[in-house]
Amino acid sequence: MKTILLATAAVMGLASATLADGIVIGAGQEGRGYDAYAKTLSARLDGSTVVNFAGSDEISLAVCDGDVMVAPVQNDARYQRSKEGCDLRILGEYGNQEYAFILFPEGSDYNELSDLSANDKVLVDEIGSGTDLFWTTINDVEAEHGNGSSWTQATRVNDMFLFADGMAAGGDLDAVIYVGDPQDAQILDFLTNGWTVGELYDKDINDMTFNGESLYENATVNINVPGQFFNEKNDAYVVRSFIVANADALRADRKLARDLALAVKATK
Repeated sequence: MKTILLATAAVMGLASATLADGIVIGAGQEGRGYDAYAKTLSARLDGSTVVNFAGSDEISLAVCDGDVMVAPVQNDARYQRSKEGCDLRILGEYGNQEYAFILFPEGSDYNELSDLSANDKVLVDEIGSGTDLFWTTINDVEAEHGNGSSWTQATRVNDMFLFADGMAAGGDLDAVIYVGDPQDAQILDFLTNGWTVGELYDKDINDMTFNGESLYENATVNINVPGQFFNEKNDAYVVRSFIVANADALRADRKLARDLALAVKATK
């Protein structure tokens, strides 16, 4: 079970991280967008260190627990942490547009989220990743506000996307959920290997709000695949990301808050 430390303890942990070890910046998996952003931000903050995590879920927990001072995280991570009592202050918006979309292997009879049922297995990246967080969140939304859609009964598979082709070929995988830039090398690899982009849509996901705005905005993902004469496109969800810090720590050290805010503002 995820644990959020008391505010005082969190501030003490962050003070230790920022004074003894330099500012700790959280990032996602190496080579992905958050990692590149964190390294650029680190260049603007003397003595800072970048620490990699599986993704937004793990990163946001580290910010709440005081192990990380500042980091990019998905908006649904803010949503989940707010339910647990952690206040993540937004310092800026992450500039790259990311989407959640669904992929089906070559030869699949499926073409949309609603085709999935209890007999199916869905790969959602590793535990702690932003994709795993998205799957957790939309299942929570459906459980609280939905009508028992069959896709919620599919089996979650936590593993690396690199194994997807082999798992699908062996009958151990029926779909992949992916959160990221549609032009990521991993996605293009899927599509050149015969996977197709399906329709990721559910009314209850559309209707979910956080802080007065849609948690996930429905949109069309459009992927330009090298070597193909046509683009892959279908319904997907925009997954916004923000640069955040622990609000209690910022209130405790206003100079640090100002330095972080200026660094984030200058980093693209």
